[in-house]
Amino acid sequence: NLYVLNLPLDATTDQLASLFSSHGTVVHCVILAMLDAQARRRGFIDMSSPVEAKEAIECLNGYVWNGYPIEV
Repeated sequence: NLYVLNLPLDATTDQLASLFSSHGTVVHCVILAMLDAQARRRGFIDMSSPVEAKEAIECLNGYVWNGYPIEV
């Protein structure tokens, strides 16, 4: 279960899952939807294995996605 911070405000769960799927199988993906727009900029990704999760962390931590450097 990966915790992702600093997501673009217009990001969708499908887009987030697609971004992470290039590093393995995404089992579940959610973007937290709260009334505070800043709080919405985080989400969770479940990968199918620890190896895939580690690869996603190594490749996507600091990746600039739509102008936002995400933290994984």
